[in-house]
Amino acid sequence: MGQVGLAHFGADTTQYLPCRNGDALMWLQYASMFDSRPGIVDIWQFQDGECILLTSRWEDIPSWFSLHPSEVRGHYLPRMRELSDAGQAGSDIVEGPNVWRVRAGDRLVWVGLPRPNTMSSEGVLGLSEARTDLLTLGPDRLIADILEGVPSKPLADETIAALRLGLEGATQLGLPRVMAQGRWGLG
Repeated sequence: MGQVGLAHFGADTTQYLPCRNGDALMWLQYASMFDSRPGIVDIWQFQDGECILLTSRWEDIPSWFSLHPSEVRGHYLPRMRELSDAGQAGSDIVEGPNVWRVRAGDRLVWVGLPRPNTMSSEGVLGLSEARTDLLTLGPDRLIADILEGVPSKPLADETIAALRLGLEGATQLGLPRVMAQGRWGLG
Protein backbone atom coordinates (compact mmCIF):
# COMPACT_ATOMS: atom_id res chain seq x y z
CA MET A 1 0.00 0.00 0.00
CA GLY A 2 1.29 3.49 -0.87
CA GLN A 3 1.12 6.56 1.31
CA VAL A 4 -2.07 7.13 3.25
CA GLY A 5 -1.50 9.05 6.44
CA LEU A 6 -2.60 7.70 9.78
CA ALA A 7 -5.07 10.09 11.40
CA HIS A 8 -5.34 10.13 15.19
CA PHE A 9 -8.69 10.85 16.82
CA GLY A 10 -8.30 12.27 20.28
CA ALA A 11 -10.33 14.32 22.68
CA ASP A 12 -12.41 17.18 21.27
CA THR A 13 -12.40 15.76 17.74
CA THR A 14 -15.18 15.44 15.16
CA GLN A 15 -14.98 14.45 11.53
CA TYR A 16 -17.62 13.92 8.86
CA LEU A 17 -16.77 11.56 6.00
CA PRO A 18 -18.84 12.24 2.87
CA CYS A 19 -19.42 8.96 1.04
CA ARG A 20 -19.96 7.84 -2.51
CA ASN A 21 -21.42 4.65 -3.98
CA GLY A 22 -19.23 1.71 -3.07
CA ASP A 23 -17.35 3.37 -0.20
CA ALA A 24 -16.89 1.18 2.86
CA LEU A 25 -15.70 1.68 6.42
CA MET A 26 -14.07 -1.18 8.35
CA TRP A 27 -13.74 -1.18 12.15
CA LEU A 28 -10.68 -3.03 13.48
CA GLN A 29 -9.88 -3.92 17.08
CA TYR A 30 -7.10 -5.71 18.92
CA ALA A 31 -8.65 -8.01 21.53
CA SER A 32 -5.49 -7.83 23.66
CA MET A 33 -1.92 -6.56 23.54
CA PHE A 34 -0.81 -10.08 22.67
CA ASP A 35 -2.62 -10.18 19.31
CA SER A 36 -0.49 -10.10 16.18
CA ARG A 37 -3.25 -8.50 14.09
CA PRO A 38 -6.54 -6.73 14.70
CA GLY A 39 -9.86 -8.44 14.22
CA ILE A 40 -12.66 -7.06 12.04
CA VAL A 41 -15.55 -5.86 14.22
CA ASP A 42 -17.84 -4.65 11.40
CA ILE A 43 -17.95 -3.23 7.87
CA TRP A 44 -20.40 -0.64 6.54
CA GLN A 45 -21.02 -0.04 2.84
CA PHE A 46 -22.30 3.34 1.63
CA GLN A 47 -24.26 5.06 -1.11
CA ASP A 48 -23.91 8.48 -2.72
CA GLY A 49 -24.76 11.35 -0.40
CA GLU A 50 -24.41 9.41 2.85
CA CYS A 51 -22.16 10.70 5.59
CA ILE A 52 -20.35 9.16 8.54
CA LEU A 53 -19.93 11.04 11.82
CA LEU A 54 -16.89 10.28 13.97
CA THR A 55 -16.80 12.20 17.25
CA SER A 56 -15.44 12.32 20.75
CA ARG A 57 -17.49 15.50 21.41
CA TRP A 58 -20.89 15.34 23.07
CA GLU A 59 -21.66 18.74 21.51
CA ASP A 60 -21.52 17.27 17.99
CA ILE A 61 -23.83 14.31 18.57
CA PRO A 62 -27.15 14.68 16.68
CA SER A 63 -30.23 15.50 18.75
CA TRP A 64 -31.87 12.12 17.98
CA PHE A 65 -29.06 10.32 19.85
CA SER A 66 -28.90 10.47 23.63
CA LEU A 67 -26.07 9.25 25.80
CA HIS A 68 -26.87 7.07 28.79
CA PRO A 69 -25.40 8.26 32.12
CA SER A 70 -23.01 5.27 32.09
CA GLU A 71 -21.56 6.49 28.76
CA VAL A 72 -19.94 9.70 29.99
CA ARG A 73 -16.91 10.45 32.11
CA GLY A 74 -14.44 13.20 32.83
CA HIS A 75 -15.49 16.74 31.94
CA TYR A 76 -18.94 15.59 30.73
CA LEU A 77 -20.00 14.24 34.15
CA PRO A 78 -21.35 17.56 35.51
CA ARG A 79 -23.47 18.03 32.37
CA MET A 80 -24.89 14.50 32.68
CA ARG A 81 -25.61 15.05 36.38
CA GLU A 82 -27.66 18.15 35.47
CA LEU A 83 -29.61 16.18 32.85
CA SER A 84 -30.16 13.29 35.28
CA ASP A 85 -31.36 15.63 38.03
CA ALA A 86 -33.82 17.20 35.54
CA GLY A 87 -35.02 13.75 34.40
CA GLN A 88 -33.68 14.34 30.88
CA ALA A 89 -30.86 11.78 30.75
CA GLY A 90 -31.16 8.86 28.37
CA SER A 91 -32.87 5.93 30.06
CA ASP A 92 -31.51 3.30 27.67
CA ILE A 93 -28.27 2.81 25.80
CA VAL A 94 -29.00 3.56 22.14
CA GLU A 95 -28.06 0.60 19.94
CA GLY A 96 -28.45 0.08 16.23
CA PRO A 97 -26.78 -1.15 13.07
CA ASN A 98 -25.70 2.43 12.34
CA VAL A 99 -24.04 2.97 15.75
CA TRP A 100 -20.47 2.00 16.58
CA ARG A 101 -18.81 2.67 19.92
CA VAL A 102 -15.19 2.73 18.84
CA ARG A 103 -12.71 2.20 21.67
CA ALA A 104 -9.37 3.86 22.26
CA GLY A 105 -6.83 1.87 20.23
CA ASP A 106 -9.31 0.75 17.59
CA ARG A 107 -8.64 1.54 13.95
CA LEU A 108 -10.94 2.52 11.09
CA VAL A 109 -10.20 1.95 7.41
CA TRP A 110 -12.16 4.01 4.85
CA VAL A 111 -12.04 2.75 1.25
CA GLY A 112 -13.50 3.94 -2.03
CA LEU A 113 -12.75 5.50 -5.39
CA PRO A 114 -10.15 8.28 -5.46
CA ARG A 115 -11.51 11.82 -5.18
CA PRO A 116 -10.15 15.35 -5.25
CA ASN A 117 -8.53 16.68 -2.07
CA THR A 118 -8.33 13.22 -0.45
CA MET A 119 -5.06 11.32 -0.46
CA SER A 120 -5.64 7.72 -1.39
CA SER A 121 -3.64 4.67 -2.25
CA GLU A 122 -5.05 1.71 -4.15
CA GLY A 123 -8.57 2.46 -2.92
CA VAL A 124 -7.67 3.21 0.70
CA LEU A 125 -8.93 6.73 1.48
CA GLY A 126 -8.06 6.83 5.16
CA LEU A 127 -6.65 4.93 8.09
CA SER A 128 -7.48 6.23 11.57
CA GLU A 129 -6.58 5.26 15.11
CA ALA A 130 -8.73 6.28 18.06
CA ARG A 131 -6.75 7.77 20.94
CA THR A 132 -9.95 8.01 22.99
CA ASP A 133 -13.41 6.44 22.74
CA LEU A 134 -15.43 7.67 19.75
CA LEU A 135 -19.05 7.55 18.73
CA THR A 136 -19.40 6.63 15.08
CA LEU A 137 -22.79 7.08 13.41
CA GLY A 138 -23.65 5.78 9.97
CA PRO A 139 -26.67 6.61 7.79
CA ASP A 140 -30.22 5.82 8.89
CA ARG A 141 -30.56 3.67 5.77
CA LEU A 142 -28.65 0.94 7.62
CA ILE A 143 -31.58 0.69 10.08
CA ALA A 144 -34.25 0.84 7.35
CA ASP A 145 -32.54 -1.90 5.34
CA ILE A 146 -32.62 -4.28 8.29
CA LEU A 147 -36.21 -3.43 9.26
CA GLU A 148 -37.38 -3.89 5.67
CA GLY A 149 -35.36 -7.07 5.19
CA VAL A 150 -33.21 -5.58 2.43
CA PRO A 151 -30.25 -7.92 1.98
CA SER A 152 -26.79 -6.41 2.09
CA LYS A 153 -25.21 -6.02 -1.31
CA PRO A 154 -22.07 -8.08 -1.74
CA LEU A 155 -18.93 -6.00 -1.63
CA ALA A 156 -17.38 -5.33 -5.04
CA ASP A 157 -14.07 -7.04 -5.77
CA GLU A 158 -12.29 -3.64 -5.79
CA THR A 159 -13.74 -2.84 -2.36
CA ILE A 160 -12.62 -6.19 -0.95
CA ALA A 161 -9.13 -5.65 -2.36
CA ALA A 162 -8.94 -2.16 -0.82
CA LEU A 163 -10.22 -3.44 2.54
CA ARG A 164 -7.54 -6.14 2.51
CA LEU A 165 -4.87 -3.52 1.79
CA GLY A 166 -6.24 -1.34 4.59
CA LEU A 167 -6.21 -4.28 7.00
CA GLU A 168 -2.63 -5.06 6.03
CA GLY A 169 -1.65 -1.39 6.49
CA ALA A 170 -3.30 -1.28 9.91
CA THR A 171 -1.56 -4.52 10.91
CA GLN A 172 1.85 -3.25 9.78
CA LEU A 173 1.49 -0.31 12.18
CA GLY A 174 1.73 -2.77 15.06
CA LEU A 175 -0.11 -2.46 18.32
CA PRO A 176 -1.87 0.85 19.00
CA ARG A 177 -0.22 3.28 21.42
CA VAL A 178 -3.32 3.23 23.63
CA MET A 179 -5.85 0.53 24.42
CA ALA A 180 -9.23 1.03 26.05
CA GLN A 181 -9.88 -0.11 29.57
CA GLY A 182 -13.21 -0.34 31.31
CA ARG A 183 -16.52 0.68 29.76
CA TRP A 184 -16.95 2.80 26.62
CA GLY A 185 -17.60 6.47 27.32
CA LEU A 186 -17.10 10.01 26.09
CA GLY A 187 -15.19 12.56 28.11
